[in-house]
Amino acid sequence: MMVRFYLRRRRHLLVAAMLITLALVYYQAIYVQLTAIDSPTSIQNNPSENLSDEYYATLLRGLLTQMDKNEELAHLARLSLPTAKNTHKAAAAERRIFADQCSAVHDVSHNKASLQVTSLIEELPFEIGHGGKTQSIFPGLQPLPLEERLRVLLIPHSHCDPGWLDTYTSYYTRQVRPLLTNLYEWARDHSDFTYVYAEVSFFKLWWEEQGEEVREGVRKLLKEGRFEFVQGGWVQADEANTHYFALFNEMLDGHDWLKANLPEAMPKSGWAIDPFGLSPTMGYVNKLFGLTGMHIDRVHYRVKTHLAVNKHIEFLWRQSWDATGETDMLTHMNPFPGYNSENTCGPDRNVCERFTFYNRNGRVTKVTPENTKDQSELILSQWRKKAALHRTDTIFIELGDDFTYTKKEFVADIYDNYTPLMKYINSEPSLNTEVKWGTVTEYFDHVRAHGVDKIPSLSGDFFTYADKDADYWSGYFTSRPFYKNLDRMLESALRRTEILFSFTRLESSLADLQTARQALSLFQHHDGITGTSVRKVVDDYGNILYNAYQSCNAITALAIQHLLNHDTLFSPIIKRARFNDYDRYEVLLGFQELVLANTLPRDTQSVRLVAVQADRSVAIRGEAEGHVEQQVEPRIEYGEVILDSNYVVFEAEVPSVSLKTYQMEPVTNPKAVAKVELYNTD
Repeated sequence: MMVRFYLRRRRHLLVAAMLITLALVYYQAIYVQLTAIDSPTSIQNNPSENLSDEYYATLLRGLLTQMDKNEELAHLARLSLPTAKNTHKAAAAERRIFADQCSAVHDVSHNKASLQVTSLIEELPFEIGHGGKTQSIFPGLQPLPLEERLRVLLIPHSHCDPGWLDTYTSYYTRQVRPLLTNLYEWARDHSDFTYVYAEVSFFKLWWEEQGEEVREGVRKLLKEGRFEFVQGGWVQADEANTHYFALFNEMLDGHDWLKANLPEAMPKSGWAIDPFGLSPTMGYVNKLFGLTGMHIDRVHYRVKTHLAVNKHIEFLWRQSWDATGETDMLTHMNPFPGYNSENTCGPDRNVCERFTFYNRNGRVTKVTPENTKDQSELILSQWRKKAALHRTDTIFIELGDDFTYTKKEFVADIYDNYTPLMKYINSEPSLNTEVKWGTVTEYFDHVRAHGVDKIPSLSGDFFTYADKDADYWSGYFTSRPFYKNLDRMLESALRRTEILFSFTRLESSLADLQTARQALSLFQHHDGITGTSVRKVVDDYGNILYNAYQSCNAITALAIQHLLNHDTLFSPIIKRARFNDYDRYEVLLGFQELVLANTLPRDTQSVRLVAVQADRSVAIRGEAEGHVEQQVEPRIEYGEVILDSNYVVFEAEVPSVSLKTYQMEPVTNPKAVAKVELYNTD
């Protein structure tokens, strides 16, 4: 057999080309990698703003062929397609191919949702527009008439990224620890104050530092409904790059921690205010986890505006295959450009800025006895304009931003200024409005009780996101592919380790396994797997993932030793010294025992390889079949020819959910040696 090796200096191109197929090959290579890691087939991805429909069609056909028309992987492939400015044209090409090749699409015709995002995308012009960088995105919007009763819930919140401009641990130390303390103490001392919080990964660190008195105080707030956990995942996960295994893992880690430590805090409402585009899969996952409503934000500004002016920002989000509505998730979408206070009180940003009291900037107007009436009527005009975009008589106003309330006076600022506004509005019958501190679940409960029959159903996803002009947030689909690959490697290792652990119950390894799970969950954060964090944070994520991967390998080795009742400890033969290094094969002496573990529910047949010293020849013998076919090949790693060792390549067949042992035996003359010609070696 002749093998021609072409050595390229620009090897990094291969890494970029591999990205699209990472999700596709994931569950086809889950078994234990104690002998080899196969490289996935590459598909070159070269996005361009001028790509034709035919390009999208050709690319999609190739992806569908690789996936054997697997429905869930087809969804992942669709999210990985390159995005041009005319995104709606790509969607049209995609639907044509899916209708031809993917049987799952035919079931979509039974979906009777009153709003179809795919149709909406085709109808909207998508001309360049202002998006989020304007003082008013609904010019001419008339407020809800005073004759109609309005209920307003003020909801303080703080969006906390577990890594973005700073690392997870540094963010906690400098900002999250004080803000959680400040919000808790203010609610403890003011019986009408409420707040919500989302990220369990941060809250766990804070909780572990608190004494029993504070813990009892938190439980009291939860029971009284004055503190609410929303979403309750380990992080606020990205919804484009994440695999559903990791998405479930992230939610499970958060909810499992809450159930074990604060059962009073089990969430009822979802909260996805910062992921860069939104998938209906998250609504489906939320429903499976017992959530009954969810609040979302980052939707393409043209789509968001269209839904808002037609009073569709409250909808029942339905899965595409659902013909009966059993998957419907009550959803609320912020009609304005962002989740901070400047963009949530109403359509006129220049007015809302005056009520962002925690900012302490020059635009804020403090409430005084002299201006209470004017300020109350001014903010109420914004609230009633916002209410005009709703179908029910209740709205909520988010009061917060990234890492808000790091100082106690910031909490005092919103409380001391909004309290007189609430008192004036509530005491003035002519304003016909009730304002109070509230929670997200309180809002959804009111909608269900007073107007859910008015709400339309909607089917489809909200990709690709744009916040203004033609600024499509699609680069993160493919940015930093090395870390996206590292994420998939850890997913595979973690799932394999969990399965083997379940057979052995190695209690001494349980804490390490849980830490590995939480490391994977942390990286699902919408500034983690997306690659949108700064360099030092990306490196921190890399180390966290690498340490978790190493832990999984160590637990796997212990589990195999236990299952085979061996005295000696096994170790993986593919290793890397640090997270940003290459995988390298350990060179074997030629008489070791090899173990393959298949944790899949089906038999596997694959080509494996091991590195052996060049001066040794070996034969591979299986447990039942005896000597297996094999071949000796030169060892070339990352463009470098390794002269002191060779690869021995052989075919391995491993039954489902089992371990299989191969023996390496020294031989004098190997039967099959590859003939090699080297090109482009200069």
